[in-house]
Amino acid sequence: MKVGILGSGNMGGGMARHLHANGVPANCHDVEAARTGALATLGIRIAGSARALARAVNLLILSLPDAAAVRQVTSGIGPALRPGTILVDASTSDPTVKRELIRQAVLNGESA
Repeated sequence: MKVGILGSGNMGGGMARHLHANGVPANCHDVEAARTGALATLGIRIAGSARALARAVNLLILSLPDAAAVRQVTSGIGPALRPGTILVDASTSDPTVKRELIRQAVLNGESA
């Protein structure tokens, strides 16, 4: 399984470090290069964009700071997600946004 983590702050970065330390290769992306730079020094692969990350993995974990970031990212990565990709939203977000994303996925013919 190819795992990607979108958002490399306290929670996303921690997940990436934990996976890496336990032999699970993780790919990451964050809009703040300083966050991914620290992960890269550990040997964690860094994707050049959210879309590139989405295209490269089959398990994508969102670890974003708020609902606005979740909306923005999901609208941009949708076309890059391969069929069967599992999307996990571990963001600090509003449950209403999560329900909206599920409803939109169902309308697009995706599994939720």
